[in-house]
Amino acid sequence: MEKLYLGNAPYVFMTYSFKDKEIALELRKALMISGCNLWLDTGIASDEESNQRLLSSNCVLLLVTRNSIVSRHVERDLTLARKSKKHVYTVYLDDFGFPLCTQDAYRLAECTKGNFKDSIFRFRDKIVKGLPIEVFNHIEEPFYISELNRFYSECEYYSLMSSSKYNGQDQMRFGVCIVDDKGKRLTLWKYTPQDEYSLSARLSYIATFDDPYFSHTGSKTIVATVVLSFIGRDKMIAPDHDIVLTIGISELDAKKPKITLINCQSLFNAENEQATKDLIKHIEKSFK
Repeated sequence: MEKLYLGNAPYVFMTYSFKDKEIALELRKALMISGCNLWLDTGIASDEESNQRLLSSNCVLLLVTRNSIVSRHVERDLTLARKSKKHVYTVYLDDFGFPLCTQDAYRLAECTKGNFKDSIFRFRDKIVKGLPIEVFNHIEEPFYISELNRFYSECEYYSLMSSSKYNGQDQMRFGVCIVDDKGKRLTLWKYTPQDEYSLSARLSYIATFDDPYFSHTGSKTIVATVVLSFIGRDKMIAPDHDIVLTIGISELDAKKPKITLINCQSLFNAENEQATKDLIKHIEKSFK
């Protein structure tokens, strides 16, 4: 999660003041958890390398603070971005008391440094929704094809019922399913979050290997990473979380392949440890 993006797919170049390095690295981590391909200079890159990374990027993300608006290297990055006709998306981390740019068509989100950690999930959500879809890594569907089955992730969106305190608000279910060689669809696992949370989810990593731990037939096993991001509808009741699941899928050509939860852990330290434990238990139940 901590590595900078060095691949060939479209990515975001982040420019910021080095005086805001701590908060920039926190935001980088949050965006990379959401699958964003992102590069930023941590203070060790040469001007030549930084310029080349900017020129090769899909777009630029500017952290607007009192420090960055007087930073010479940020000014240099923005000058190069304009010359190369890059879209510059902005996020504001200081309250200036007045609009810096009333024509900022690519302004994505704003909060203050003081409440950044408390607001990071919602802040990230706005940025993710505003950035081009191309800068996010994605796994092609189906994510695996065996001799008899094709494997897919599945998302289902619905509105909460009138019996819920959050009646009418949107919700997502996430799971894994197969379609067999006759076109029959079967859900192997599905997770429905508690109403207190708004869920977003994605399959972030897939690997296959021969391992008799899951199967004695000698067939391949899939190991997949799933990132579940929870935003509490009421933070006093349900704090925000990123939960990473590692799952194993074996017996890939069976009528119903076996899916197993290998690991489940929170990525950010929530203030309410009991809420974290309850959420993990709720996820674990969905595999039983």
